[in-house]
Amino acid sequence: MNGTLSPAQAAEVVEFGEGEAYADFFFSAPAELGVSVQRLGSAMLLVAQRLDIVLFNRVIGLGLREPASDTALEAILSIYRQAGVHASAGQLSPAAQPPVLSLWLEARGLRPADNWAKVYRAADPEMTMPTGRLMREQPGEWIVLRLQALARVRATRPAGSRASPWSLLTQSLRAHAQ
Repeated sequence: MNGTLSPAQAAEVVEFGEGEAYADFFFSAPAELGVSVQRLGSAMLLVAQRLDIVLFNRVIGLGLREPASDTALEAILSIYRQAGVHASAGQLSPAAQPPVLSLWLEARGLRPADNWAKVYRAADPEMTMPTGRLMREQPGEWIVLRLQALARVRATRPAGSRASPWSLLTQSLRAHAQ
């Protein structure tokens, strides 16, 4: 294997990496915010009843690991309706299946709005953790690295662990810096 991802594999990495990071964020949120993560197949539904904005009410990964279906779309729309959420979205990857999925969404009144660019890079074994200088001079790069590290921490966290992913990430960064 040469380490290069196919477009479908890259789509899974970036979409589900983001989805898992948001899931951890939601699991760490105070109960009074009324946020939840629901799964329908491999798709992740972010539901935030008291935060009626698209960023916190969207489905991620629909049609990536298995083709989306008419039944799945109806179930997703029902979940958002039952939650009383009006501002929701389907974060649709260009790799989503079936190819007519965007037409199915439009038929239900859901039109494309924003295109969110996703970026990934190959792992570099020589890469060292950024210093305080990177945080000051390139805060965007620092945030991306932290989110990537958070996704890795979440993937390797012991089953049943109740520790906050943010505290695990901080521990990981401190350990790596020593």
